[in-house]
Amino acid sequence: MKRNLAERRSTLLDQDQCTGLQTKWWTYWNEFHEIDSILDKAFLIHWKKSVDEVLRKNVGSSRPSSWRQLSHSIRRHEKRIQQIKKTIPSSQQRFDIATALGVEDCDLSPTLRLTLTSATVLLCCNYSPKEIITTEHADSYAKYALHGSSSNSNVLDSDIIYSITRGKSPDEKQVVTSVLSVSKVVGTIIINHFPSMLTRMEDSQ
Repeated sequence: MKRNLAERRSTLLDQDQCTGLQTKWWTYWNEFHEIDSILDKAFLIHWKKSVDEVLRKNVGSSRPSSWRQLSHSIRRHEKRIQQIKKTIPSSQQRFDIATALGVEDCDLSPTLRLTLTSATVLLCCNYSPKEIITTEHADSYAKYALHGSSSNSNVLDSDIIYSITRGKSPDEKQVVTSVLSVSKVVGTIIINHFPSMLTRMEDSQ
C-alpha cells in the first residue's frame, strides 16, 4: 500500500503532544534533579543488565562470573560493589569493571535511545502512574524524539515516521499511535510538574 503523505502530514498535535515532543526534557538533567535521577536510574538499569549478561557468559572462563568475583578482580570490598550497583559508577570504576570482564566500556553502557526509552517509562510511572506506558511505546517515542523533528512544528513528521519504520516492526500506524499517546502523557507531565522548563526552552530559542 502506498504511503499517504498528505494524510500523515495532516496529523495535528495538540498542546500536550507538542510539548512532549519539542521540549527535549532529558536535556534538562542539570537543571532538574528529578530528571537527573530518572536518567541515572535508566542508565543503571541497562548497565547492570549488560554486566549481568557478561558475567553469565564468563562462567567456566578465567574471567569473573559473579559480582563477588568481580569485586575481587577490581580489588573492591563486596559492600562497595553493592553500592556501585545502586548508583552510576564513576568513569574509572566502569573502566576497571569493563577491563576485568574483558569487554569495552561502551559494550556495557546503553545507547541514548535505550536510556531515553527507559527514562520515559520511569517519568510516566513516577508522575502519571495511571497511564500505562509500555517499553515498546516509549521506544517509538524515543526514536522519533531523537530524530530531530522541527521544534516549532505542530504536525507529526511523516518522513521521520517512515524513516524509523521502513522495513521494520512495528509498522507506521503502530508507531504513530505510540508517539501520539506517549508524547501526550509526557507533555502533560511537563506542563503540570515542570512548567519552568517551558520558560527556559522559550528563552533559549
